[in-house]
Order: sequence, then structure tokens, then C-alpha cells
Amino acid sequence: MDEDLRVDPVGVRAAGKQVDEQAESFLAGHVAANERIAAAQNGFIGESAAALAGLAAHWKEESASHHRELRQHGEDLLAAAAKYETADTDAATTLDAAASDVAERMGI
Repeated sequence: MDEDLRVDPVGVRAAGKQVDEQAESFLAGHVAANERIAAAQNGFIGESAAALAGLAAHWKEESASHHRELRQHGEDLLAAAAKYETADTDAATTLDAAASDVAERMGI
């Protein structure tokens, strides 16, 4: 495969920010749902109350886990964008130095 890898660091950075925003929106929605579930628990008794409490705790843990995963994905995208930008800057510096060296040798 002789294809070059082409990456748009600005696009990758924008995607990272968008994932982060979606993670926060996800969390806010789930926090609100958890609050509504907690408020509804007072109307349950016995086994149904215990079952709802157990499910609510499980859902809260799942929400927190998904939020962490989304945040990590966003952070990873931002880190990747920074690495691509650094690689591009380093390559440009190397090319500029090589061009200057050639120009100096040619007396240009």
C-alpha cells in the first residue's frame, strides 16, 4: 500500500471537542433521569422498591462508566490532534533546514 496518511488536525481537534460536549450532555441527561428515578422510589415498597433501587444503582454506575469512556475518547482525539500538529511542525522545520542548506551550498 503506497498511500500517504493524511490527517486534518483541526478536524480531529474539533471532533475531540464535540465528543467532550456530547459526554457532558449525556451526563446531564442521565443525572436528571437518576434524580427522577430517586424521586419515584418513595412510591415503591417491598421487593419492587429493592428491585428499583438495585436497578437505579446499576444504571447510575453504567452512566458514569459511559461518561468516563466518552471523555477519554475526546481526550484521546485532542491528544492525537496535538501529536499530528507537532509532527507536521517538526517535518516543516526539517524541510526548511534542508532547503536552507541546499540553497547555501548552491550560493543562492
